[in-house]
Amino acid sequence: MAEMLYDTDLIIIGGGPAGCAAARMAASVGMRSVLIEPDRLCRNLYRIPALNNVLGGYTSGPELAGSIVAELKSTELCRLELGRHVTSLHADDDRVTATLDTGTRLTAPYAVVATGVGPLQPRDAAWITAPEGLTLRPLWQAEADDAEGRTLLVLGGDRPIGTFLRAHPATDTRLLVAYPAADAYKVEEIREDPASPSSSSST
Repeated sequence: MAEMLYDTDLIIIGGGPAGCAAARMAASVGMRSVLIEPDRLCRNLYRIPALNNVLGGYTSGPELAGSIVAELKSTELCRLELGRHVTSLHADDDRVTATLDTGTRLTAPYAVVATGVGPLQPRDAAWITAPEGLTLRPLWQAEADDAEGRTLLVLGGDRPIGTFLRAHPATDTRLLVAYPAADAYKVEEIREDPASPSSSSST
């Protein structure tokens, strides 16, 4: 997906379960990613002694974390930058640029900021900057003019896509939905929507 002017297809900031899931989903559709985490992957999960009702039957945080970490480390399309943190993230119309604490700069057409329980906007963190108007609320809460005329990458097919399109049937926002073949059933309701040029890969 990435052209020569980008270092990778996707920059992921944060190596918790959400960041790891983003990297794994991206790899499943053939996207290269760089995941940046200042500590260890899934570090907070290692502090949870017992889990209930978790998919896969995991009963402790370390058990679940170990499984996530092992799977991600075997994901060839994901490059890990552990022990590093991002000092700035700048979004332009055609790219995002992440600067690491080493001074290294990485560029990609897309970025995922997974540093907490909710998505961060430029107004939420001093190290994230973007031109005025280049922000977006979570897709399921977004208004039509939040993303007017823009193309948004959505990793995985799920209900927020349909929620957004049903709420704004005349939107000119274009959704690029990247999902593995196993998730095809999740996007059936929006497959024919002209705003959603969904693509599937079963790598």
